[in-house]
Amino acid sequence: MMQDVRHANISSAAWLRQRPITLAVMVLTGPPTYSSKATIDWAAAAYSVGLLYYSSDDCHMEDRNNSKFPMMHNPLSRYWIEQKSDNWWCAQRTHLRGLKRLLAAFPGSDWYLLADADTLVFPHALRVLLVALDYLLSATEELFTGHIQLTPVKHSTAYIGSGGGCLIRGGTLRRLNSSGVLGSFMARQRAGDLRWQPLDWTLAEAMNSIGIKPRGHAAFQHMSPDNWPRDSWCDTSRVACHLEKASKQEAEAILALQSSMGLAAWAAKTESAVWKWAQPCRLGTYSRDWRISECGDMSESQAKATFQKRIWRYARELGWRWDSPSGRWCNDEHHFCYGNISSPRE
Repeated sequence: MMQDVRHANISSAAWLRQRPITLAVMVLTGPPTYSSKATIDWAAAAYSVGLLYYSSDDCHMEDRNNSKFPMMHNPLSRYWIEQKSDNWWCAQRTHLRGLKRLLAAFPGSDWYLLADADTLVFPHALRVLLVALDYLLSATEELFTGHIQLTPVKHSTAYIGSGGGCLIRGGTLRRLNSSGVLGSFMARQRAGDLRWQPLDWTLAEAMNSIGIKPRGHAAFQHMSPDNWPRDSWCDTSRVACHLEKASKQEAEAILALQSSMGLAAWAAKTESAVWKWAQPCRLGTYSRDWRISECGDMSESQAKATFQKRIWRYARELGWRWDSPSGRWCNDEHHFCYGNISSPRE
């Protein structure tokens, strides 16, 4: 439920300082060392910030078998998941253990933010968002938000792409833990039926088991679209962006531009502009283009159908074809085919 904030004073930077906010951040890093794309002033994001740089152990997937991967509904997603390294899979298998450690280290935080080493976070924008959400949400309202996506599997479900930042309200993550669900999913992720599933899908599945659905938010950008100008999707309206394909110099330049706005620039925005920007998307709605995070008007079934049509068209542009007699997607240039993938008619 939205609180009545029509008379809140946001015309000066004092608005941002009158509500103390605590934030705990888990930055998922790859073994063996941490390396970020840019130096983030986390202290500017909240009044009290706890940081956990969490790295999975360096390991090898002794039980690696491509037949165990989830059934994809297109060949590009199948190719994507097969190319992932052992270190990437190690991170997928230990992610929920990191959440356990985050909660143990910072048990009472108002908000938890999950990010990757190549996630660029704009601390001033994040502070505005956290304070605004504190006004917009009721005291007991739960939230699991970020750039919402649909899994590329036949029976797709929604999840938050944590590369663009995943924001979880404190009470939501604590309930996931106290219910026992976090512990049970952690075991399944480590050595059970979820060990070959990407970590974002697993977290969404765990949240769903306690009745929490992901909500999209236009301030978080998970995708790094090829051949798109960086400032068209990682602009000053974002809180966080996934700079997977950006150089360190480019990341630093983007961060410097956003930081130059500072608190004063955010505080100068009108009330209506701030509330509209901070408001999460309506539950169960999706953007017409999954690559760009924005609040859309499509239902899950519409978004799924649109995604499949676009990805199949893109697959054909890259040389993939559906071979009806064998029931497989084939690529003549690379001389191999994939079975166990949905056909274009499904």
